[in-house]
Amino acid sequence: MPSHQAEDTVAIARFWREFQQGLDAWNALPPHDRVPAWNDWLAGFYPELAFELSGREEQALLKLILTAHGRSEHFPLLSALVAQAPALPGYQLEAFRSRSQGTDFGISMDGMNMEPRDLLVRHYADDGQVGLEIGFAEAIPEAKQDQAAGMAMIILDHVLGEYDFAVKVGCVDFVFPPEPLPVGAIPLNRFRPVFDAFWQQDLGHTGLFPSSEQSWRGLEVIFPCHDEADQEEISLVSVNESANALAMRADLAHALTLSLPVRCAATLEQAQELQDNLASQLEQRQEGILAYTLLRGQQRHAVYYVSTPEEACAQARQMLAREGLQETNLSAEADCLWSSYFEFASLGA
Repeated sequence: MPSHQAEDTVAIARFWREFQQGLDAWNALPPHDRVPAWNDWLAGFYPELAFELSGREEQALLKLILTAHGRSEHFPLLSALVAQAPALPGYQLEAFRSRSQGTDFGISMDGMNMEPRDLLVRHYADDGQVGLEIGFAEAIPEAKQDQAAGMAMIILDHVLGEYDFAVKVGCVDFVFPPEPLPVGAIPLNRFRPVFDAFWQQDLGHTGLFPSSEQSWRGLEVIFPCHDEADQEEISLVSVNESANALAMRADLAHALTLSLPVRCAATLEQAQELQDNLASQLEQRQEGILAYTLLRGQQRHAVYYVSTPEEACAQARQMLAREGLQETNLSAEADCLWSSYFEFASLGA
């Protein structure tokens, strides 16, 4: 387990302990004054995050939202904070700014008004994500096109929600005259159910763990070799196509790599067995899934997407210790876009 993960766990515990200690004083403020007070305090811990509050003062529970303003590099931290949060009387804590209620959200900026119905959206598959092509119901003067694109991005964030827009949406292109409107485009105010159906049915991201035997696909991948002869290195990759169902799930945002030495057929068999055993442990508890393996040089790398990397690393170390195996490489990194997986899953698909 990388040392910073243990430090994060300790820091998160201290964060919530101090939040609870200050809660009575903050609750004495009117709701609209609590948010700036919270965020002034939050800046001393995590300046990249912010609190938002939703609901009426007379409600028994107010919705307390923790947001990263759409910056996906901070999503794993945000998710960890919410996952480790204690009960907060009077508040329902949520990760990420949710989708706006209804479909009539609109904004005004420098004399320009825009609503979801003013945006026409065509969608397509974009290496596991949803690509978008955006047109406008009314002509936009050339001098206002950058402003219109910026406003459209804000509206997309509110209509699709912070997590979905930042993680599930890939390329976003804007179409302005004299280019024709995107073929088959529909108004954004009718797009949410289309987006959700495309994500689950067409891209296959159901969010459900595989319930039957998993499907694997083998690839030969050529990596450049930086030796004196400048030769190319052919590596073998096995991609778990069944893992696609869980791709970019908010609670599986860390890629854990377990690398084991391979010097002969016996050590190759041992590496595969150990890596498969860890996969079984994770999948039985629905805490992670083996996404792909890479046989390169004298090592076999297994990459899993996991919910709690520190616990998954601990499981791996316990398993290896029972085998008396010391020469290993174990690491974890945040990858909520599953970019490591799709680097190979998109090849030859």
